[in-house]
Amino acid sequence: MSSTTSPRAETPAVAHAAWQAARGRLEAEKRRIFEALRSHPTPIPACDVHFNALLAQREAVTQALAGLDALLARHPSGPPVAEVEALLAAVPDVAAQAGHALRSSGSVH
Repeated sequence: MSSTTSPRAETPAVAHAAWQAARGRLEAEKRRIFEALRSHPTPIPACDVHFNALLAQREAVTQALAGLDALLARHPSGPPVAEVEALLAAVPDVAAQAGHALRSSGSVH
């Protein structure tokens, strides 16, 4: 006998909690990146790999935050958790940490 798993119904509260957890993690990552950029020694343009990587991370986090805001605008009662996770996947360092936070909060199974 085969068993099938049905997707867990998301309540608006669960969806909104997932959005809030993702936003909090992205905001924390944004602050970390901005601090790293602020304290970084003056780079040699286009030659400082670490500085350029920080700039790329900053852009990815900024885009993910804008995406989260757009999701909430489209789904005011709480965006689908799968869509929140997809946005986080675009920011690899954050994705692993935020995914863990979402799973431990009970928002994702």
